[in-house]
Amino acid sequence: MLLKKENEYGSIGYDKAVITKIIEEIAAGYGDRVFIANHKGKYVPAGKRHKDMSDAIEFSYNNEKLEIKLYLVLKFGMSITKTSMEMIEKIRRQLREILEIETATITVEVVGMASRNSFRKSSSSIEVKG
Repeated sequence: MLLKKENEYGSIGYDKAVITKIIEEIAAGYGDRVFIANHKGKYVPAGKRHKDMSDAIEFSYNNEKLEIKLYLVLKFGMSITKTSMEMIEKIRRQLREILEIETATITVEVVGMASRNSFRKSSSSIEVKG
């Protein structure tokens, strides 16, 4: 269990799969312009995402607040900063509204660019924190 919240009515626990699903749905909203990848820039196909997401989305804690780091490949021509900041805000808003979770930091690391039908892994990645 990743996170446990308690109140006067009882407690509830959230697994990584719940937060991962929220992130996947946000990425799916971008269509074929944003792809979840692992830290090496390898695209994780939609059918295998829940099984293979440990390399694509990392979770940790800092002062009892959740920190999330995810790796993306963007389609060539997408603004790295704008897209990353939009995703960070959408993830933060969904976690707050659906699960009532406050995050300390959400980091999006762009590890490659997609051009037509091929992915190019970058020798250096670009990281955006929010």
